[in-house]
Amino acid sequence: MTTSHPSTCFIVNPTSASGRTGKSWAKTAAVLEQSLSGFSVKMTSAPLDAIRLTREALREGHELIVSVGGDGTNNEVVNGFFDEQGEYIQPNAMFSFFPSGTGGDLRRTLVPASTPQQLADMILCGTCQDVDLGCAEVTLEDGSRCKRFFINIASFGLSGAVNENVRKTTKLLGGTIAFYIATVRAILGYNKPVVSLELEGGEEGTRTETGRISTVAVSNCTSFGGGMRVAPHAL
Repeated sequence: MTTSHPSTCFIVNPTSASGRTGKSWAKTAAVLEQSLSGFSVKMTSAPLDAIRLTREALREGHELIVSVGGDGTNNEVVNGFFDEQGEYIQPNAMFSFFPSGTGGDLRRTLVPASTPQQLADMILCGTCQDVDLGCAEVTLEDGSRCKRFFINIASFGLSGAVNENVRKTTKLLGGTIAFYIATVRAILGYNKPVVSLELEGGEEGTRTETGRISTVAVSNCTSFGGGMRVAPHAL
């Protein structure tokens, strides 16, 4: 039995979770087809592909974009809600996600569906909530400037080294263990840089602090790095 629901597109990263997402998608889709009256699926094939595919789906008129993958896929899909100038493509469009990745940190704050049937029920229910987004403007290694939006946490320092190591670490033992191994490797080879932070707000107004840092994290949600709760009271 099917009923009406927002026009939905699933952005699927088949390589997430060491390829398990792609292998299980046929079974997931079969369950969804029993409840939903129709939906589109777009498979990523390269890094940053989810940004392009999300923009494409929104321009096709889809009202709900569901990210299927890990936190990296979620981040790309969120960025796909904006065009190349950083403007909303469809201001009323909605984001959701079905976690299937290495870290799984967004799901620790925004509790999503955990089974395909729960996902279908959630889409049919249509309940949604407003969530803040952060925006980071950074300088890349080639000197160019880049603007990226984030729904979970934006950070730099040791956390960046950890993420780089995660990409080189086997996920066969699970995402949490992969992050622990990557963290130990990063700590052993990390030299704390000196940074200056300009902080706004509070009783003191704008102030600048300089010192050596391990990690600086701007937290919209509670966790990063495979379950490290750096901001337990966020959101």
